[in-house]
Amino acid sequence: MFCRTYDEALSVALASGVRPEKMLVDPIPPGWNGRSISGEAYNLWLVEILNGYGDAKASMLQDFERGRTTEIDFINGYVVDTARQFGVNTPVNTAIVETVHAITRGQSAPDPNHLLQILQTSVDRGEASVPFPLSNKGEKQ
Repeated sequence: MFCRTYDEALSVALASGVRPEKMLVDPIPPGWNGRSISGEAYNLWLVEILNGYGDAKASMLQDFERGRTTEIDFINGYVVDTARQFGVNTPVNTAIVETVHAITRGQSAPDPNHLLQILQTSVDRGEASVPFPLSNKGEKQ
């Protein structure tokens, strides 16, 4: 999920003329060519991110738990809206926004199974290629 949402957000940023600044790591993954390329260099890049942020509880999950309005429109929604302006496909970010809106409307509940459904929806729409196999067995997703 991270790979796909990050690739889409990075593509949107670059299409709009913005190059994100370095925080924990260089914002452009090693070997990136419009999508993440799995391999040792990418895995080391990802490990640095996970070591820095991996134990943090997602703010949107905290919002769900506390019954607060989420930041979905200001985060993934911004990626989707900006993508439209520059003709960039963002099927995973779009599916995330739709899923969070469904949860906030009470049409769904937070559920880890949404992750696989979001990735599958983006593939079913014919808008995405998934760099790792889709499964629920804990492989890279």
